[in-house]
Amino acid sequence: MSVRSKLGLIRRMPRIDLYGPRATERFDPQGERHWTKRYQFGGSEEWGERWGERQSFLPIGNHVRKMPFYLAIPSEPYNADWLHRRELVRISLLDLQRLVDLGRINPSKPVDLTDIAATRLFPLKDRQYGYQLTDDAGLDNLTARFARLEVQHASEAAIAAIERSGGRIVCRFYDLSSIAAKSDPRAFFATGQPLPACKLPPVSAIDYYSSAESRGYLANPADIDRCRDELAQKYGYSLSTDSIKHEDQQWEKSPRQIFAGLQPGSVVSVADRLVYKPLSADVLAHYQRPCGLRQMASDEVRTFCSLPSASQKALLAYPDLVNRCLNRYASTGSARDSLLSLLDSCPELLTAVDNRTYRESALGYALLKKRIDTCWHMISIAERHGIAQTVLRHRNSSGHTLLMFAIDLDTEAEGGPLIERLLDEWPEQVHTCYDTEGRNVLHHCAADGRCNSLRVILRCLLTKFGSAAQCPSLALTAAASAFSVPDSVESLTPIHYMAKSCRLDLLQVVAEFASTAQLVINFDQPWPTGHTPLCLAAVAEFASPTQKLGVCRWLVESVSANPRTALSSVAGNSAAKSLLNQLVAEFPDSAFCDSEDDNDEEPDNEADESEEEAKAEDQSKLQVDAAISQVERLGFVDKKNSEQNFQLSNLARRQLADGLRSSGSVDDSSRFIDALLAGCPTLSGTRGFLQQSAEPVLLCLSLLAADSSCSRSGETAGHPGSLRLAIQTALRHIGRTDLMHILTDSSDNLTSDL
Repeated sequence: MSVRSKLGLIRRMPRIDLYGPRATERFDPQGERHWTKRYQFGGSEEWGERWGERQSFLPIGNHVRKMPFYLAIPSEPYNADWLHRRELVRISLLDLQRLVDLGRINPSKPVDLTDIAATRLFPLKDRQYGYQLTDDAGLDNLTARFARLEVQHASEAAIAAIERSGGRIVCRFYDLSSIAAKSDPRAFFATGQPLPACKLPPVSAIDYYSSAESRGYLANPADIDRCRDELAQKYGYSLSTDSIKHEDQQWEKSPRQIFAGLQPGSVVSVADRLVYKPLSADVLAHYQRPCGLRQMASDEVRTFCSLPSASQKALLAYPDLVNRCLNRYASTGSARDSLLSLLDSCPELLTAVDNRTYRESALGYALLKKRIDTCWHMISIAERHGIAQTVLRHRNSSGHTLLMFAIDLDTEAEGGPLIERLLDEWPEQVHTCYDTEGRNVLHHCAADGRCNSLRVILRCLLTKFGSAAQCPSLALTAAASAFSVPDSVESLTPIHYMAKSCRLDLLQVVAEFASTAQLVINFDQPWPTGHTPLCLAAVAEFASPTQKLGVCRWLVESVSANPRTALSSVAGNSAAKSLLNQLVAEFPDSAFCDSEDDNDEEPDNEADESEEEAKAEDQSKLQVDAAISQVERLGFVDKKNSEQNFQLSNLARRQLADGLRSSGSVDDSSRFIDALLAGCPTLSGTRGFLQQSAEPVLLCLSLLAADSSCSRSGETAGHPGSLRLAIQTALRHIGRTDLMHILTDSSDNLTSDL
């Protein structure tokens, strides 16, 4: 190479700097990268924008073509759960003393994670949970007296070194969000985010941070003072008398607090140098909810201390009892005997309830499954250990007692003794215990048809309390009054349920009980809608005509039920009407005799008696004729061609009644009924029971359609347009012509059923 070429090469070479030793063909002093073409990939530049996306890096501890260490030696405890352990930055006592000597931290003030991270000598990386104080070096050279040193973990020797010099040390847990806020407070405050509430330590670290030996921040302060004395005796040093106490409240922080003096939820403005505290009640409740482990533990201890001594002993001995039960099952192979031995050793288990469903007890489940032998075993265990009252008086969340479950057995041979035992323990539950639907045990017997169980219950009450004349405590009177209590679902009493299902055997059992106990039970009590037991028996849906007739005849003949009250409640039901008409003809005296005639004195001689019988016969004939005429007027007797008078369908009648009610005034319905009855004088006497009906408009339309003696506007009765014209006239009279379209749209005939 010539001299000219060499000088040119030197002239073209860059000056000597830091970039000189590096390659210059792909990097220049300005830091700009030279891009080259990738012709094998279609000419795109360099590696492409998606280069490296599908790379998969092995986790830490995995070596290529080698078994990972935690799989090669899995039995070692230090290899267990290594992937989920919290990583801490190690700092020795020597490093801590050097920070004090260099003036980077002030031991006379509280030192925590923020002060150590501010030195920039021990930075925290991602997913590192703070600092661990070790005794690797400087164990005998530590002379700094820390007012309050807060780290995340410390060995026992390191704790002894801090306290020997007269200082205080606390081990405190911070979650990752709290670590991010404490490691750089200024950067966190600049974001404008509220201070988070520090989370509690995980389950694996609760024991450490709640232990006084490790100086955990959740430990009892009294236990910490005791452990300080024990540690001083162990390492052979004496605690300094002038050691700094931790009584200054401004240094203390709650378990949810990150910075001293700043409550969770506060917002710090660095520019304004102000702290904005939350005022909303919801925000305060969110950040100030009780969550300290110390408070939780104290609540659990308080609850445990409030338990009876037997329950405390059972809880403490429960693991041994379960182990003993398991060993018994392994030796005998009988699960039943093993479980009974466990219950005999720990009878308090019988008082436990199932919180997942309806808080049912074990005895309640046995009754539901009809396990009679299991029930007797549980009752005998409860009696031997003196907890029978608690076990037998249990009620679930629905208010059901054990007696309400026992009636499903419905056998005097097997279920009878069990019912007697439950009543012997708590006889007042018959009339004092009601479930969430307002039903007592008599309601359940009547609704479910448990005749044998009802007979056993009433027999036990008679045996327990005797007759009403011998029992001045009125216990039987209270039990008898339970037959007249309606439930909150259908407003039916037990007598109504018996009549509704046409259970003559149940009614006879109740009547026999009332006769034996010399009590009065009302078998003619009306329903809130006006229905009596006689009416419900007459309109029963799932009973044969023979059963209906038998129950109705028994109600009229044996307990003096009055068919008069049932006539106005079965309008439109032809079967019920014929049944009641048969009863009227069969029992005229029982049905329609006035109550005043029942108190008349008996005739002294045969002549007076014959006269009274003649008068009664004439009066009964008149009353029967009046009743039959009333029944005919009300439409209870079928008429020829009566269907021709029905010009309005059930749907149209319902729309008409709803339209009158939708006006918001009750006068429209009453005025409409008055206008209809004004055109039919023969129905004017029905105004009384129309007002007592739940749907007076519907009932009035039915009676008007069935009547054949009214003439409207010159038209003959039975004319197809007479009913329509009467309704139109009534609507015009009350000013509700907006409902006329219901009459024009309806082309169906009126039906006789409501």
